[in-house]
Amino acid sequence: MGQREQRLRTIIKAGFTLLNDKKGYSQRSVVKKLNMLGLNIGAASFNKIIKDKAVSRATLQKVAEAIKELVMLELGYHYEEERGFVQAITADWQAKVVPELSTEEKDNSGLQFHTEGRVSIEYKRNFFHNTEKELIEVGVRLHTFTNYFISRNPTEYRKPIEQLLEKGVTIKLFLLDPESNAARLYFEDRTRIFPNEKHAIEETRRVVEKLAFIKRDFDQQDLKGQFEIYTYKHIPQNHFLIVDGDSLHGKMMTSHYIYGLRRAECPVLEFTRKDNRSLFRKYWNAYTQLVQGAKPL
Repeated sequence: MGQREQRLRTIIKAGFTLLNDKKGYSQRSVVKKLNMLGLNIGAASFNKIIKDKAVSRATLQKVAEAIKELVMLELGYHYEEERGFVQAITADWQAKVVPELSTEEKDNSGLQFHTEGRVSIEYKRNFFHNTEKELIEVGVRLHTFTNYFISRNPTEYRKPIEQLLEKGVTIKLFLLDPESNAARLYFEDRTRIFPNEKHAIEETRRVVEKLAFIKRDFDQQDLKGQFEIYTYKHIPQNHFLIVDGDSLHGKMMTSHYIYGLRRAECPVLEFTRKDNRSLFRKYWNAYTQLVQGAKPL
């Protein structure tokens, strides 16, 4: 076993020991929490790591990064090469208990169904934190996305997005063109049930202005990645959040807009190309057709 692999195992074992001692978490509980953070690993593989059995370096790397994040979130310890896990609680630090991802939430096709609607900012952030090349979000107004930059602490959303750009990830945002006939028809129809949407076109224009300001700010930093904004002119059908969609390890969350429901309440489907190639291909094709002809800001 090489020194690199041994160092990664040391991080994982130390993190698990700390979680077990401080929280009483079993290996199974820790695995479920790591999977909630976006890792895809089974209990058997985690046990192999703990017992020094063979696993790939890539798996060790992913598990080590995830367990460092879990220990920091729940216990306030960060990892140092010389000292191991060290308490690093600041005055404003608050423990965040990561829920355990129940295996019952997925069927045998790897499909996960978030029945309550829009996922939390923490879940969304963990979903895209390991993006390698491209992160895509398609919405109607992207009002919530924009507010994450303006009204939330930068560490919650802006900083993770900036970190992706720093490592060269391209981020593409698509929203409905407020000047299009599609926008007028869509929001007129929505107003019949939700009267407050009668001002949606004006609000979308304001979102466009805010996104343009955010883009200029990132552009001025001369980051390796690109922050791109586009408008499309089709009647909105669903929301997309896609991580590395054109790769073998692509994953996606999508939410269909159900008439009579607020968009935030519409259930969310989550799946990967690896687990469900047919379903992924259908939604990937729908995304590519939707954004054909989209205009950059």
